[in-house]
Amino acid sequence: MTVEYETIILEKINGVGKITLNRPDSLNALNYQCMLDLEAALADIREDGDTRCVVITGAGRAFCAGGDTKQMTDQHNWGAVQLKDYVRRFGTVGRDMWELEKPIIMAINGTAVGGGCNFALCGDILIASEKAKFAEFFVLRGLMPDFMGIYTLPKLVGLQKTKELCFTGDMIDAQEALKIGLVSKVTPHEELIPTAMALATRLATERPPLALGMTKMLLHKAIELDLRSILEYEAFGQGLLLQTEDHKEAVSALFEKRLPKFKGK
Repeated sequence: MTVEYETIILEKINGVGKITLNRPDSLNALNYQCMLDLEAALADIREDGDTRCVVITGAGRAFCAGGDTKQMTDQHNWGAVQLKDYVRRFGTVGRDMWELEKPIIMAINGTAVGGGCNFALCGDILIASEKAKFAEFFVLRGLMPDFMGIYTLPKLVGLQKTKELCFTGDMIDAQEALKIGLVSKVTPHEELIPTAMALATRLATERPPLALGMTKMLLHKAIELDLRSILEYEAFGQGLLLQTEDHKEAVSALFEKRLPKFKGK
């Protein structure tokens, strides 16, 4: 069974729901419609008892380039309430993934930066192609991490490494991601999807779904402090940063292919 949404494709294969971000021309950048489509697909999977595991990947050469820069330009004319609602939508998708009582395997086929990196971190098992690269690009756009990154990243790589990645915005390759614990496995590029699907099929067909769901839920409960509070702070802070001159300068510089000049305003 295949369902084509506007920005993603959902395939159901042998108990596995495979979601493919399908905006290859924009490197699978995340816009508002993509959030709506992901919410719908995850709701479908949540209610489908025959789908017991999820694989998420990207079409083309990138996994996900983060927020859609074209939409960012439009956002400069949005008000505070609209901006906060937009950022909260990312948190909602992340929470849906975090609370879905089915394993989610992220098959990271290429670049995963900004919101794309943090989207990947919402999965349960991260498998990366040897071509994958990761970066917390937010600071280079005058922003702070969203899509639950401030919640998930320190839990994977520790607070100090999180600060380094978030403060610098530096890119790391798949092997470095494996070394610091950001991903659990690196595969040759052509073996990525077969590897992810084989694991997902194994979990879907050879493991008890209720036990998997309960295990996932309790593992998350064991490390949670207050997810909803964190998401509120995230939405509030990002909503403010999206209105700053530095963010607007960063986006302008991106389109003009020059280095931004930040003013701290």
